[in-house]
Amino acid sequence: MTHHIAFLGTGIMGAPMAANLIKAGFTINRDFRPGAPIRNFVKDLDTVLATAGEIGLPQLPIVKAVRDVFKALYDQGHERWDHSAFLLYLEKMNAPTRLGDKANTPPER
Repeated sequence: MTHHIAFLGTGIMGAPMAANLIKAGFTINRDFRPGAPIRNFVKDLDTVLATAGEIGLPQLPIVKAVRDVFKALYDQGHERWDHSAFLLYLEKMNAPTRLGDKANTPPER
């Protein structure tokens, strides 16, 4: 698995934010304590979609798809979890596949 992560760091995932996420190991370590909570992503993506509609761009399918994933996680009670919890959505789609063998680290209440 480490080799796959190292490979990702050679492309666009080598950007500073992505590199920090990879180095921090949020996804591999299943640490979903918030750096950027999902509730912020839903709010921001709702704003993007509303603003786009107001200026005559009612169709932003990729933005809407990403928003819908984060909204689904929000509705499942993960609104305080870090955006890396996107992994949970991917795992649900690809069950029974699961990344890593560690327990999830949710945000503190």
